[in-house]
This record gives sequence, C-alpha cells and structure tokens, in this order.
Amino acid sequence: MRKLFPILFLPLFIFIACEDEEELSACDQFFLDADNGWAEMIDEYTTAATAGDASYEYPADWTSKCNEWYDLAAANASCLEGTTAAELEEVQDQLCTMNEN
Repeated sequence: MRKLFPILFLPLFIFIACEDEEELSACDQFFLDADNGWAEMIDEYTTAATAGDASYEYPADWTSKCNEWYDLAAANASCLEGTTAAELEEVQDQLCTMNEN
C-alpha cells in the first residue's frame, strides 16, 4: 500500500501542475506592449532639458517610437487614469515632431 500512495496522488499533482495560466487583462497587455523604449527616451530628454544641456541629440527613432507609443496609448486610453484619447493625440502631435524643428 505504501508504494501505491505516490501513484494514486500522481494524477492530482499533474492536474495542479497543468493548471491553465491566467489570461492578461487588456490593460496588463497594454503595459507590456507599451514597453518599446519610449519611456527611456523621454526620460533622457527630460533630464537633458531640465539640466539645460544644449548638446542633447534626439535619437534617430524618436518619431517612430513616440508615434508607436502614443498610438497604442490612445487605443487603450481607458487604462490610463485621468486622460482621454483626444488628449493623448494632442500631446502626440506636439511631442513626436519636436525633433523635426
């Protein structure tokens, strides 16, 4: 009987180990998808601008990363408290093209 005990509980362990993974909510997925490097870029820019660093150069992919992030954010505006898609699009129009001036 002692040798049968592990065999009898083996299906229970397999069932627990094979439990379905939880699906991500739309907002959780947004925050995973939004990690495209834009946060680091805007942080570096803000640090340079605050310090008055006139030698700061915009990264080559500034506009594309900015547009990618803001397009995704506008589509998921309900995940961001205190903002609307229209407000995000307005900021996008200003921020994503500032390197072209």
